[in-house]
Amino acid sequence: MKTIKQTADHLGVHKDKIKYLLKKIPGEFTGKKDNITYITDDGIAILKGLLSGKKENHNRVKTGEFPDNLPGDKEAFYQNQITAMQKTIEIQAQNITELTAALENTTESLKAAQALHAGTMQKQLTEPEENKGFFSLFRKRP
Repeated sequence: MKTIKQTADHLGVHKDKIKYLLKKIPGEFTGKKDNITYITDDGIAILKGLLSGKKENHNRVKTGEFPDNLPGDKEAFYQNQITAMQKTIEIQAQNITELTAALENTTESLKAAQALHAGTMQKQLTEPEENKGFFSLFRKRP
């Protein structure tokens, strides 16, 4: 594993170029510790492939595509992509479940508040006229 700066020096490019290219490779090839980004050896190989492909034939590799000149197993690469997507889907499903539960709780609270308000309104509608109004609170009742 190497830092962005070490990788840039190793590949003979500016570190900003490495930062830009990191956005095009899957996240499992990088890691952070103490606010320093590290790149795995496989990640460095991908970056090297991206750089050499760009210099030689100017072909751009889109995010998620497997570069032809990348050493390694395409099957493993795609399996890593699938695993990362499945984790994202699981997290999103959990978020949806939590939001649904929160919404149901809110709905129940709103129903209770509505019932309370309806009861108050019913009481006000059935009270005699002289008992209505703000000042009726201070009148003595017989």
